[in-house]
Amino acid sequence: GLPEPWHLYLEGARAMAVDDVERALAAFDAVAALPEATAGSRGLWALHMIGRLRGDVDALREVRRRVAAGAPDPLGVGASGLGWEARFAWDAGDVAGSTRLYLEQHAAGDPTARQSVDWLVRRTLADPERRARALADPLTTRVVTAWLVTGAGSDEQASAWLSELPSADVPPEHEAWLAWLVRDLDRLDGALADAAASPMTRWLAARRAVLAGDLDAALGLLEQADFDAEEAWQCRWYSRGDWEGPAQIRPAAETQSELGALRLRAGDTVGALRAFAVAGHWFDTAHVAERVVSVDTLQSQVEADLLALLPEAQRPPMRDLLARRLFRAGDLVGAQRYARPEHAARIRRFADLRDDGTAPALWEAARLLRFEGLELAGTELAPDFAWSGGSLPPLPLRSWAGTDAPHSPTPQEVERVAATAPEPDRRFHYRYQAAELAWQAAERIPSGHPDAPRVLCQAGRWIMHRDPQAADRYYKAMVWRGWGTPLAATADALRWFPDAEACALETVSVDEPPPWWGWAKLAEWWEGLTGAGDGAR
Repeated sequence: GLPEPWHLYLEGARAMAVDDVERALAAFDAVAALPEATAGSRGLWALHMIGRLRGDVDALREVRRRVAAGAPDPLGVGASGLGWEARFAWDAGDVAGSTRLYLEQHAAGDPTARQSVDWLVRRTLADPERRARALADPLTTRVVTAWLVTGAGSDEQASAWLSELPSADVPPEHEAWLAWLVRDLDRLDGALADAAASPMTRWLAARRAVLAGDLDAALGLLEQADFDAEEAWQCRWYSRGDWEGPAQIRPAAETQSELGALRLRAGDTVGALRAFAVAGHWFDTAHVAERVVSVDTLQSQVEADLLALLPEAQRPPMRDLLARRLFRAGDLVGAQRYARPEHAARIRRFADLRDDGTAPALWEAARLLRFEGLELAGTELAPDFAWSGGSLPPLPLRSWAGTDAPHSPTPQEVERVAATAPEPDRRFHYRYQAAELAWQAAERIPSGHPDAPRVLCQAGRWIMHRDPQAADRYYKAMVWRGWGTPLAATADALRWFPDAEACALETVSVDEPPPWWGWAKLAEWWEGLTGAGDGAR
């Protein structure tokens, strides 16, 4: 009961499903033979299948003629047909014709065209005969060059193509970029000399100046590389910042990031901070904010307009970074001002406990710092990596290129980074500080009280896996103060800390210790044996 075009087309589709091409073509031919008004969209689809299966270019072109005349094309078979026609041209050895058709397919909005161009260029570069045909056609030459400029292909392919490339057939900017990517500096200089001034050529000239050691010239050129902020490039270049999607960068952000690195080398730390913020390259921004500028400078920049320069998603992390830096500097009041409400409440609680100074208060403060320390005091980057919840280091920083780079860190920057390191400069540094607070709490617990060795046991366990040497102090004190108890006996037998359950303790008591076999019990036994008074004891 289906209309005839539907019935015939479905017969062809069913035959295709079982690889019966002859029967499928017979059905599609029958649909195509119907009047255009009767066949409707099934007529378009049938012509498309005939073109694909027989390599019939005329059928594919008839589909495009009908679509151009107004026939509905919800499946996009008109544009898809361009891709099949391009493939037939490729199979016939027509590299230039295939390139043009794939570009036309891309212009028509078919999303598969980009992968097809990628396929074509890879095979062209791998085949000397096809590569020669590509170099003979200016359009194909420009396409292959642009493909290589995006970072696709190998360095060997790019170098070989550049050595054969006729300069007249490609934009000087593309030639210059390709020369930069393979570090052919003579070709780069020649291409830059031929190219008109533009943001792209200024960017390249700045990079060339950096290699030559002329940082002043590089700074001036980068400041003039005024790309549109919304311009995005599809390429495989690595970006140190936040990218919007796979293989996409914003040149305005990249040039600002490189400008930040050069300003840092020139000693303009605030200018570097602001340039990285504009670039949206969070890791470099965080490095300068956390380890290079002073905490007072960072606070004044945040109070001014630094947050407005950052992408919206990076503004809360910047306030968090400042709050944690103030916490590490001991300014707990200032830290509360910038911290998130839930973190500010914990900071207030920590300050009250620390000021209380009693054993129960210090133990609670120690536990608070141990289990909430990443949010309250952790560094955004090294050594704590708060940006990833303490799990992962950041991507390589443009602002810390290494001592062998043309714009390597200055001695002044190295000194600032060292001076702003947390104490200690170890992974999860706040755990060490929490353990020290626990030590102070244990010192305030009366001799012979069972809570003291449990406090020392837990504190040592906080750092024992990453730093056994630092934890050894807690182990020895735990055994000494708990001598004669099951906890100390277990630790002594293990020659290390027992499991967490053995030393579990949530709150500390400073009441008179209960009778138990420890130093206090031993003292009582000695007093009864000798009749000695408190003085002898």
